[in-house]
Order: sequence, then C-alpha cells, then structure tokens
Amino acid sequence: MEQWKDEIHHYKDVKSKFSSFEDIDQAIRQMIVERGYLVPILQEYDQTKRKKFIDAMNTPVLEPESSVASNVAEWLSCGLILHNFQDGEEPELTTCLFCGNEIDPEEVKSYISDRIDNEYAKLIAAIGQFQKNLADSLIELSQLQVAGKVDEKIIDSAREQITNLQTVLTDKHHHTDQDLGLGEDVFSGILAVNDTIRQVRDEADAGLAQLRHEQDNIEKLAKRSIGLALQGRQDVDAAVQQIGSVEKRLDEENRSLELTKDFLKKLNEKSSDLEGFLSLMNGTLKTVGMDFHLQFSAISSTN
Repeated sequence: MEQWKDEIHHYKDVKSKFSSFEDIDQAIRQMIVERGYLVPILQEYDQTKRKKFIDAMNTPVLEPESSVASNVAEWLSCGLILHNFQDGEEPELTTCLFCGNEIDPEEVKSYISDRIDNEYAKLIAAIGQFQKNLADSLIELSQLQVAGKVDEKIIDSAREQITNLQTVLTDKHHHTDQDLGLGEDVFSGILAVNDTIRQVRDEADAGLAQLRHEQDNIEKLAKRSIGLALQGRQDVDAAVQQIGSVEKRLDEENRSLELTKDFLKKLNEKSSDLEGFLSLMNGTLKTVGMDFHLQFSAISSTN
C-alpha cells in the first residue's frame, strides 16, 4: 500500500487524474473542440487599420451632387464664379486666379468630380465591409460565450462596443460629411476580449501538450492514479492500520522467541543454576540403564 501511495510523488511530469488511454484521448478531443472557439475577433484590424478607421469616421467626405456646395461653398462658389466655370456666356479662364498657373478648365472640373466620387465610393464600400465583419464577430462572441472559457463580463463589454460601432457606421453612411469625433477607446473592449482569448488559448495549448505527454507516458500516469485512488480511502486506511497492528504483534512475538532462545542457551551452559539438577537426572537415568540423557535445547522442545 505504501509503495502504491508513494507513486504519487515519483512522477512529477504527469499531473492529471486520468488512468487510461481512452480517458485522456476523450479529454484531448474535448479540449480541441473548446479551443476552436478561442479565436480573437476582428483580427485583421491591427493598430494601423484601427487608426485608419478612426480617421475615416472623423473625416468629412462629400457626397457627390448633394453636399458639395455646403461643405466647400466658400471655395467652390467663389472659384467657379471667378473662373467662369459655370457661366455659359463668358469664356472660362485658363489661368488660375489663386496661384497664377495655367489650367485646363475641363481637367480641373473632372479632377474635382473624380476625387469626390472616389472618396465617397471607397468610404461606403469600407463601411459595408466593416458592418459585415462586425456582424460575424457577434456570432463568434456568442459561440465563445457558450464555450464558457472566457469571463462573460468581458464578452458582454466587447459585444456592447461592437453594437456601438455598428451605430457609428450607420450614422457615417447616412452623413458622410460629418466628423464623428471618435477616439482610440472605441476598440478598448474588443482589444480586452482578444487579450483574454489569447491568454486562455495559451493555457489550453499548454493543457493539450501536457495531456499528450501523459498519453505517451500512460504507465507512469496509471501508477500515480492508483496511488491517488488509494489515498484517503477509509477501507484502505483501515487495512493499513490492521496490517500495522499485526506487524507489531509479530515483532513482539519474534522478540519473545529470541529471549526464550537466549534463556535456553544459558541453561545449557556450565555456569547455569540448573546444571546440578541436569547432572543428577542424567546420572539417575544412566544408573537405571536408560540410553538417553536430558539436555536444555534452544532448538526444539522435543529433545
């Protein structure tokens, strides 16, 4: 019993309570499934992309043929009038009144139009893509919550922030010419849940590596498991105590036997107090014709 229980301390490289290959294999399969949910959300949005997003939300972008005049009225209204770009009666000027350079009126009008159209189109496309990514991340958070490996408060905080971002994108889509004034903290909840996911995933990876190691050393694990199973069981403790009592009695009896042997040995010595009695009895036996004699024996009581 003591040797089995001692196995607990022999194999420090195996730690789980499994005792069979099948149990470990099942645990590994379960852990792999759970680890599959430990994937950070919105991974493609690194620091650079997050900054671009914030800048895009804070930068007014004019919607073609609608808010151009209101956002650049001071420049366009004066510039177009001064250069006769919209005057059908007077010829358009070919020299810029602001910088003095020669200009092509058609090229200038086309450049301004293309620039506005491209910025607006790119912004709308980016908003649509990010909205899709945010919707996907909400599904991933729900799966992560079901797995139960990450604190629900952290998940709820990230979910709330994603909902706020969806509102921001909707507002920007409807009012591209507005500065929404976002700060860097708009991604704080998402970054927090991702840090936690990575930490839990690292712990899961370490657990998987340990289980695979124990699977390769199943004999050690089995010995340790048996020792743990024996430890603390009342019937085992009672059996060990009973064995101890028997061993104690056996030791006492062996000691008594040794003392008896020593005593019998001393009786056969010449200096024994019973030496005279032994000689008298053997002399008497010889006188009556007996062919045996008496002797104190430490070997057998039948002599």
